[in-house]
Order: sequence, then C-alpha cells, then structure tokens
Amino acid sequence: MNDTLLISVLGIGTYGTKALHMIMDKMQKNDQDDTFITASNSNEFAFYAIDNDKDVLNSSNAQDSLLLSDELNQESLADQQVEKNYAKW
Repeated sequence: MNDTLLISVLGIGTYGTKALHMIMDKMQKNDQDDTFITASNSNEFAFYAIDNDKDVLNSSNAQDSLLLSDELNQESLADQQVEKNYAKW
C-alpha cells in the first residue's frame, strides 16, 4: 500500500517557484518524476512514497527528496524573517 506525502513549499512568487523546481529536479534525478501531484497556481504538491516499508522509505531516493524539501523549508523561513525585518525599516 502506498502512502501520499504532502510537502508544502513555503514562500510566494519566484522563490516558491524556484523551490518547487529544485525539488522536482532532484526527484527526477532519483527517477521519481512520475510521482508528482501538483495543481496550477499552487505551492503545494505531493508525491507518493515508494512504500510504507521502513526499509524502502529509508532508501537514499526517498531521504534525498525529504532532506531537500526540509532544507528549502528552512531557507524559506529565514527569507521570510529577513523580509519581515526589512519591512519594519
């Protein structure tokens, strides 16, 4: 049985688009390009985990995708904080 994992890319405009494309490129390199579910004008997308077996989910392909999405999440949060501080000036 496959599970669906929803990853939300934080950010709007060009940053959100750039982040989404980075994740898609990374997953295509890992032969996961057929697993995307996305909607136009949305910054959320989902991909199917290969399996719910912990050995499969711990594989490098799944982990790479998850780590990249987490890294982009952190970058987006930092960008939002910078923008918030800049707006105060």
